[in-house]
Amino acid sequence: MKKKAIVIGAIILAIAIIFLSVYFITRPSTLGNINYSCRQSTSSISDFTFNGESGDNLKFSFSSDIESGTLDITLCDSQGNVVYNLDSAKESVTWFVLKKTDTYSLVAEYNNFIGKFKIKVTK
Repeated sequence: MKKKAIVIGAIILAIAIIFLSVYFITRPSTLGNINYSCRQSTSSISDFTFNGESGDNLKFSFSSDIESGTLDITLCDSQGNVVYNLDSAKESVTWFVLKKTDTYSLVAEYNNFIGKFKIKVTK
């Protein structure tokens, strides 16, 4: 009886280790994020850059509470060309596949902005 319990426990432990290993190898990696909030009208640009490879599947997680002003979020390549425009909805999750290997910038440009927004990019 005792040997059976030890064998079952060892099997369960081995399965748990395998699942955790697979998770840590395949989990999404965060490429960058912006978390901005202001109570007075502000105009500025927030951005971050990351290296992307052709075929990378990017996930954009976005949420906002815009009281006034405008917010434009774009993904640009290293030459400054707009590759993708994100919608500034209350909350959204969108996916985009990179067409070429390059250094990319996610740019949030806000004008006369009052409110808050968060955006996270994962691969």
